[in-house]
Amino acid sequence: MIDTHAHLDFKRFDKDREKVIARCFEKGIKKIINIGCSLKRSRSSLELAEKYKNIFASVGLHPLCAEHKFNLKVFSRLAKKAIAIGEIGLDASKNNLEQQKEVFIKQLKIAKSLDLPIIVHCRKLHDKVLKMIKGHRGVVHCFTGNFKQAQEYLNLGFYLSFTGLITYDQSYNKVILNTPLERILLETDCPFLAPVPYRGQRCEPWMVEFVAKKIAQIKNINFDKVVDQTTKNTKKLFKI
Repeated sequence: MIDTHAHLDFKRFDKDREKVIARCFEKGIKKIINIGCSLKRSRSSLELAEKYKNIFASVGLHPLCAEHKFNLKVFSRLAKKAIAIGEIGLDASKNNLEQQKEVFIKQLKIAKSLDLPIIVHCRKLHDKVLKMIKGHRGVVHCFTGNFKQAQEYLNLGFYLSFTGLITYDQSYNKVILNTPLERILLETDCPFLAPVPYRGQRCEPWMVEFVAKKIAQIKNINFDKVVDQTTKNTKKLFKI
């Protein structure tokens, strides 16, 4: 299994990060993609990737950090060491949409110039994001849109990624059922969104197993088939 979206550099892992990483690989996780969401986090994500051969890094400025100064030269330099640009996108929980769009566009240009996939964060602004990502490739992480929006992302060639959220919220069953397995990725978004039966606890990358099990249940297919195909999907998109 591959956890395509983790935040192992967050403070909630400071006391036992090495133990958590070791536990993940002991429990069958093959690779982890650690996600940049600010300049500081992008650097720490790259540091983790340098330390562990099975951890890979993305770099990006999260839309909720859009008010931070965006240094195009610095991010472009960091991006040359990364496998993706992200997480980037738009978020309706802050009233600075134009600023978010400006930062998003700059990062899309970096992705295009380096031929890197993008990792999209979107909260309640899918219609706007869909218009901005045409011509790019990537994944919509922790997908929370509706069935119509899911189909539009798929039509653009994007993958949809799901978290432990789907183990306790049935709202996404229709999307999962109707999304080809060849277009699905697995993620935890740890330390957030721990799946049932660990809901409320700190999430760790090895818990992505429960996301795979839920997808297998919804689609009424074998668990191993979910793991095998999503692993292939991840390797194809991120070239890892």
